[in-house]
Amino acid sequence: MDVSRQQAASNDDAEQVPPAEKGARARTRRLMLETATRLMQAGVTPSVSEVAEAAEVSRATAYRYFPSQAALVHAVVDEGLGPILTWKSASADPERRVADLFATAMPRIE
Repeated sequence: MDVSRQQAASNDDAEQVPPAEKGARARTRRLMLETATRLMQAGVTPSVSEVAEAAEVSRATAYRYFPSQAALVHAVVDEGLGPILTWKSASADPERRVADLFATAMPRIE
């Protein structure tokens, strides 16, 4: 596989959106995302194998969910930014829109 194909494959991995997951599969995915987020907050950009080890799941399981490090990082970012990226304010008032955005982005701040 030449370099351009590898880059294209890597980009495809990062853009994959998993189907709606339920039950044990959803719990495992959530565990892996939480583990990856925790490692990233500690200053590490973990590999899929490192997340698998920290989450205590097999590498094969981890790679079924996230085929590459790029796909893993993409999922963590999507999880964190999802509400902000899809946010829309119904208010015509600019100050109200900013307040609504902050309430959406940081719901614990009052």
